[in-house]
Amino acid sequence: MMRTFDKVDVEVRDEAVIDEMTRGMMFAELAITDNKEKTLEKVAKNNPWHAKALKLITGSDERAHLPLKDILYDDMGGLILDCEMDVSGVTKGGHFLDTQGYIAHNNEYVVVAFRCTTSIFDWMTNFNTTSSAWEVDQDKVEGYSGMCSGFEGLCCQGTEYKPRVHTGFYNNFLAILPDLERHVDQYLRNYE
Repeated sequence: MMRTFDKVDVEVRDEAVIDEMTRGMMFAELAITDNKEKTLEKVAKNNPWHAKALKLITGSDERAHLPLKDILYDDMGGLILDCEMDVSGVTKGGHFLDTQGYIAHNNEYVVVAFRCTTSIFDWMTNFNTTSSAWEVDQDKVEGYSGMCSGFEGLCCQGTEYKPRVHTGFYNNFLAILPDLERHVDQYLRNYE
């Protein structure tokens, strides 16, 4: 099968893969909005293409400005919004936090989507380019990866090696972990 993207013909070997990728990109783009009034207008001031993308997803400018819960249910296959995630500030350890997104589900999908970079706090998180050891059980108690975690265990690790992750993303993950445990774990347990 051939598809045309920006006037370039591309051979598509598995149309289902393209459809799943497209669906995933739409779920991710929907994280740009929420149930608060005028969120899309605020974001679109700096990035007007977000409003255009939501218009493409929903079919009209009017629908693009509806609350997220309505868009998910009416335009995305009956998804039920379980939780909006919105955490910003500074951890006790001095790490910047700024993450927004949502968790939604229907009989076919569990969606966890995060908003892209839209604020100065997001950029501060992005610039935190050190890596931290993946120690969720320890770090979720504190709510952040700890002071100097970006430098711990970088050398002389021996047999105690732990996977490492971007410190900024990891601290945002730790901040929303309670939402993930509360809203996603229940669906995962059904498939164990």
